[in-house]
Amino acid sequence: MSFVRVAILKHGLTVWDKALVPPSEVERRLRAVRSLMEQNGWDALVAYSDQLHCGGVGYLTNFQSYEPRHPALAIVTATAVDLIPKVAARDINYIKLYSWADEVHECEEDLATSLGRVAELRDLKNAKVAFDGVREAPAAVALAMKSVFRPGAVSDAGDFMPLLRRTKSAAERTLMTVAAEKAESVLASLSAFLRPGMSELEAAAFADYAARSEGCMDTDVLALRRPDGSNRNPFPFAPLEPRLFEAGGVFNVYLALQYHGYWTEISESIVIGEPRMAQTDGKRIARAYLQEALDESLSGAPVSDRRFLWIHGIGLDREEAPFTSRSHQADATGDVLGVHVAVERDGEFFVCGRSAAVTEAKRRVLA
Repeated sequence: MSFVRVAILKHGLTVWDKALVPPSEVERRLRAVRSLMEQNGWDALVAYSDQLHCGGVGYLTNFQSYEPRHPALAIVTATAVDLIPKVAARDINYIKLYSWADEVHECEEDLATSLGRVAELRDLKNAKVAFDGVREAPAAVALAMKSVFRPGAVSDAGDFMPLLRRTKSAAERTLMTVAAEKAESVLASLSAFLRPGMSELEAAAFADYAARSEGCMDTDVLALRRPDGSNRNPFPFAPLEPRLFEAGGVFNVYLALQYHGYWTEISESIVIGEPRMAQTDGKRIARAYLQEALDESLSGAPVSDRRFLWIHGIGLDREEAPFTSRSHQADATGDVLGVHVAVERDGEFFVCGRSAAVTEAKRRVLA
C-alpha cells in the first residue's frame, strides 16, 4: 500500500490506557519476543521505527514516532527494554509517563551513537543481535547501527517480528473494536454534517475534529475517485481536493483512525442531500458485496455492475500482513483486516468498507 500523506505532527491523545492494554498484555508480548530471541540465539533485539512505520517500536514500548524527522529504537534483552526516541529533550519526561520501557534514553547525537551507549550499558558489544525494521531505515542509518556490533553478529528479524505481531491478542482485538466503534461514530457525524456547497477539505477538517474528540491519536481522510481494478493500484483512495459538494452528489469517503496506536478503517458512500433511487440501490449493492467479501462467498458468475475489492491487514501499522490484495496472501485466525469494496452503478461508484477480525476462520466486522 502506498500512503499518500504523512502527518506533520501527531497531536492526539497519547497515554498508556492500562484497561485497554493491561500489564499482562505487555508481559505476553515480551515473553513472545524473548522466546523468539532464545530460539534463534539472539542476545538482544533492536527495533527501528519511524512515523510511517511505527509498529515495531510501538509494540515493544508504546512509543509512536510523532514527527517525520524523529525515528526511534527499542532494544530488548533478557532482562530489560530500552527506548531511544529521537525527540527534543523536553519530551523525554512525558514519554516516560506512557511508555512501559524500563529506561527512556535521550538521543543526544544520532541513533547509532545512542545505540552504542545502550549496548555498553547492557554489555551487548560482543553479543548476537537481531534487527527489526532495518529494511525501512535509511541505508546510512542501518549501516551505522549495525557497525555498533562486531562483524557477523547482526541478524535480520524482519521475517520474524511481523509474523509475531500479525496474530492479534484478545486485548488487541478489544482495543481495535473500541476504535472501530469510534470510526462508526465519526462517520455518522460526518454524514450528518455535510451540505451542498461545502468542500472536501471542510469534510476532512470536520472528520479530524470528530475523531480527535473521540480520543484518536491520528486520522487520515481520503476519497475514492475512479478505481482501475489493477494490481498497480491496490489502494485506490486518494487525497481530498477543494472540490465543492453538489446536491445529489456522492462522496466516497475513507477514514483511517489511530487509537492508542492501533489503526482501524471505514469507508462509505455519503449522498449529499436526498438520495435518488439508483443511489440507494448502489449503496445497498455495495454493502451486500462487502458482506460477500466478509463471508468469502464471492461468486464467479457475471454481474451487471463493475466490482472492486481491496483487503489488507491492519494493526499498529496502516498496512500489515496479510497482504491479500497485493500479494494474494490468505488470512488466518488472529488477523485484523481492512476490507473495502466498490461497485459501479449507472455511472456512479459506491464504496463500503469496514475493519474485520478473523476468528475461527471467519471474517467478522469489529463494530
